Order: sequence, then structure tokens, then C-alpha cells
Amino acid sequence: MALVKMAPGEWLKPNSKTGEVRLVTLNKNLGKTKIPLVNGRDVIIADTPENRFQIEVFPELKKTFALRTKLNGMIKSSDIAKSAIFGGGGGGMGGGTVQTAQAESLQCLYCAAMTTKRNLEFEEITYKLLRDSSRRAFLGKTKLDDAYNLDAEWHMSAYWSAKALIDKGFINKRHSFHRDDPQMNKIYNIKKRAFANNNMPNLNNDKWNPGDIWAIESGVNIDKSLTDESVKSLNIDLQKAFDARKIVGISLKKVVQQNQLRLSVLNSQGRVIDTYRFEKASLMADNISTATFFRGKGGLIHVRGGTRIDVRTPTFLGPLNFEILGATARGGRAGFEQIIHGAKEYLKYTMPNNITLKRQAQAIVDKDAREIQNFYKMASKVLPSLTSADFNTDLAKQELKGIHTKLATTTIFFGLVKATRKQQDAFITYMVNYAGSTLQESSVYAKVYQ
Repeated sequence: MALVKMAPGEWLKPNSKTGEVRLVTLNKNLGKTKIPLVNGRDVIIADTPENRFQIEVFPELKKTFALRTKLNGMIKSSDIAKSAIFGGGGGGMGGGTVQTAQAESLQCLYCAAMTTKRNLEFEEITYKLLRDSSRRAFLGKTKLDDAYNLDAEWHMSAYWSAKALIDKGFINKRHSFHRDDPQMNKIYNIKKRAFANNNMPNLNNDKWNPGDIWAIESGVNIDKSLTDESVKSLNIDLQKAFDARKIVGISLKKVVQQNQLRLSVLNSQGRVIDTYRFEKASLMADNISTATFFRGKGGLIHVRGGTRIDVRTPTFLGPLNFEILGATARGGRAGFEQIIHGAKEYLKYTMPNNITLKRQAQAIVDKDAREIQNFYKMASKVLPSLTSADFNTDLAKQELKGIHTKLATTTIFFGLVKATRKQQDAFITYMVNYAGSTLQESSVYAKVYQ
């Protein structure tokens, strides 16, 4: 990871995250936060009168200054990297799959180190300690140095998360920690076979169990501990292993304030899953006076309690997605495979595949009267106020992309509105719980977040 140094001209610039001058950020973090250096190492700069004086006089001198660290002697201000703590690069949540792998691997390393030697202070966790503990941390393709070179905020998050997991008894020195390695992948392969043995479509890994890392007790044989006979039996086995702290899936979110950290157990077996009730499906905005049928490219499903489901095709001629919005649901997305399965299973409705929808959309562009009439028939069922004249006038202005998205949305809404109330609620409950990884088929895990 290439890190840019904090030259004198950088210190009086605003921190892009907080808006404060970077010199203020440095002053606020004296004595307590690991600060990345351009050589890839981290230091804690001591909270001393000398260091505060250097910071105070910098706006007048505007020259590189010396700072004393807690454990590493003296450094120059230009040795400090322009990392995320100062609003530079290297570290927000959602920074991409490479950074995700590094952050999850760093968590494995901290868990290994902190369960080896209990009650460590943050500044006691050195590169050497993490390296020496790495025999119990299996990081897949991620290298230790790449994980370690993440900025100080990720190190703090890993420290606080590991401490909470230890204090609550979820991990201990008998565990090894796994991220995208053969042991973790073996768990998800057993899941895949279990769904196949139930003749059910395979549930995405993170929808079955969103464990980013797994703690596995020494001596545990995954194949003997977890059965692939059925999804139910697998989830029962995993619950037993979780309760005994032999196999623990852990979902991670970045923690930026220790006092806001939360640790929850989700998807325990025997739970009553949340249910949702369908209210209406909207193919055009009802709060915009100039709204027309094709103005909105997709549609919205309204669920009792305030949850909404945004339905659209996110890519050109791509398949539909459901995105869950609103505070009453856990959020997340569900893809076209789940829409097709949910429609068949709960609405008793056959949703055409995307190849068919693209063919139908092209036929409409080519002015196929039969396809146009069928499109209007479905649309008017969902939106009774839509007249044939308005529909055809608006349709004549549309291109293939807009027609495909609206046709796909209308097709699933047609199946939804003509179903019974019980079927509608069952379908919505399935889709929202799938998106939030809270289906009955989902399995137990611990979640660290804020």
C-alpha cells in the first residue's frame, strides 16, 4: 500500500471526513490512536507538552517538526502518512473487495493475538505480536502485511471488536480464525449440498450465514460436526456447535466509536421470523403531479409499517432486483433468482426469465400489437387509472431500456396484485427476510456492529 507523506503543506488543509484542520485531528489523537507512517508501521504519538507545543507553533513556522512517540522514539511530522484518519486514502467501509479482505483478515489476526494473551492494551499489539499469532489466523489469499497496513481506524475497530467477542465469551485461545480458507469454504460447501438434498435453490452464502470470519475450536472436524442431510438438520448442528463455541460465524461492521459497539446473536434456531404485510404496488409516483407511467423506470412495493421495496433493473437489460428500504426491515437486496422462486413458491405465479422479458421488450419496440396489448393489460391491472390512450402515447416515446425495465417490473407486480392476501404477505415476507439474511433457512451467527 503506497502511502503519501504529510508534508508541511498538508497539515493546515481540512480533514475531508471531519472538516477540521488536520493539525487539530493530530492534536486530538495524541496518546491514544495508532497513526500510520509512510513506511507502513503504526505509532502512538505521546501526549506531552513538547508535542503539543510543536503543534501549536506550526501555523507560524510551517516547517517539518519532531514528535515523540510512546514506544518508538522520535519521528518527523513528514514520516506520518496521509491516511484515513486525516481524511486521506485507505479506509472507509465499502472500499472494495480487496480492502474488505484485508479488514476481515486483520480481524482474524487481532482475535488470534488477543486470545493468546488476554487483557492487552491497544498500544501493546505490535506487528511482531500479530505475526507471531498468525499461526492461528488463516487469511486465504490475503497477506499479513497487506492487512496490517490498513489505517489506524481499522486497527481500532479490530481491537474493539475482538475485545467484545472475548469479553462476551464468543472466542478464546482454543479457537483458530478463518477467512476465505479451506475450513470456511467447507462450511459453505456443506450448506450447498444440504440445499440440493432438499431440492431447494441454493441460498447465497451470506443469506444463509453472513459470517465474514469463522472461529473454529482446535480439534473440531467440520465434516463430522455438520450434516448435509437437510437444511434443517444442518442449521440445528450449527446451532449446537455455536452454543458450545466450537464453530462460530462472525459478521463484522466497522466500529468507529467503542461506546457504540453492539454485539448480537442473530438467526437462532426456533426463533419466530418477522412477517410482513403487503399494502400496494406502485408503478408511478403518486406524489408528483406530472408523473406518467414511464417516468419512473421501475416501481415500489409498499409494506405495512413503512418498509418499501424498490424494484428495478440496475443494469442495461439486466435482471430485476429488489432493494429493501425503510427502518422496519433489515435492508439488503434480493436478486432475480429469488424473485422467480418466491413468485412460484408463494404467489403460485410463473415469472418469465430475463431472456423472455428482453424478447418481449424488443417486440414492443418493434410495435408488436399483441405484446403491447398484453403489457397494457398487466399495467392496467396494477394501475386501474391508466388509460389505453395515455399508455400508448407514453410508450411511443420510450427506448428499449425503459420498456424492458418497466415491463419486467409490471410483470412481477401483475402476479402480486392478482394473488390472494395470504399469498401476497407470504411473498413479501420471503423477499424481505431473504434480503436481510433472516429467512427460516438462515443460520445462527454473531454480529459485531454499531
